[in-house]
Amino acid sequence: YLKSEQHCKHLEEGKNGFTVEFTEDTVTIPLGRPVIMFSGEMVNAPTHYIGFNSGHVTAHYDEDKGVLELFYQGYSNSRQYSDVKFPGPHGFQGLFVGPVAEGSDYVVDPYK
Repeated sequence: YLKSEQHCKHLEEGKNGFTVEFTEDTVTIPLGRPVIMFSGEMVNAPTHYIGFNSGHVTAHYDEDKGVLELFYQGYSNSRQYSDVKFPGPHGFQGLFVGPVAEGSDYVVDPYK
């Protein structure tokens, strides 16, 4: 079936070593530190909706495997269906917000 989607990810940017930094040809992501991320999606087929998410992303580099892993914890999610003939699954349209934890819940251990 025909499927059409666009997705975007936006990471917290700064020049302090605690957030994502970039130059013309590099991107630096701090390892083991949560960084704020906002993402969006727009789906045009087979349904029609726009959605947004926000939360934290924590990067981990596995030196043995040479793999960069990104762990995403979302705290809010919204979705809006624009097709009046298909309003989406019951109870699935709106804004959903989860609790933002403190301290120890920010820790991401890729070995657990």
